Amino acid sequence: MVRRGFDVGVFKICSEHDLWYDYDVYLRCKMEERLFCDDIVKLHKATMLSNIPYEVTNPVSTLEVLRFKEGDVASRVLVERYTIFKRKMFNVLNFNSLLASRSLDPEFISKLRGYAAKIVGFSNDEEFRRVRYSIAPNAIESCYNVLKEKYGAHSC
Repeated sequence: MVRRGFDVGVFKICSEHDLWYDYDVYLRCKMEERLFCDDIVKLHKATMLSNIPYEVTNPVSTLEVLRFKEGDVASRVLVERYTIFKRKMFNVLNFNSLLASRSLDPEFISKLRGYAAKIVGFSNDEEFRRVRYSIAPNAIESCYNVLKEKYGAHSC
């Protein structure tokens, strides 16, 4: 569609990626000092989208360990990023401090903390869901509105 001249938009509201399964993406996140998934990188490349940050086109991104393991969220999720756009981009990070400190490079954790406007934490499923359900809808709506403004009413 892009090659035919259409202005194509990308919007993936929520993504999950695994620290070990998607290790190459984790290394790229470390290098860029931010959190995003491989799918959104591929979608940006396919649509030749370069003027909108990954975070706006993917407002909720979750980094997990052992993603395919059944069980509670607190045993899998390392960190979840929510991007809210209000005149400028703000990132909120929901950290599983205990699990993240065991699994992630401390320097990367420090860089992510510097990239966030707000940091919250969780230690169990209930706390994780409370944060997700209070922040994610606003993140999704605010980023969608940015894309709708750029691409028009028929976007996404």
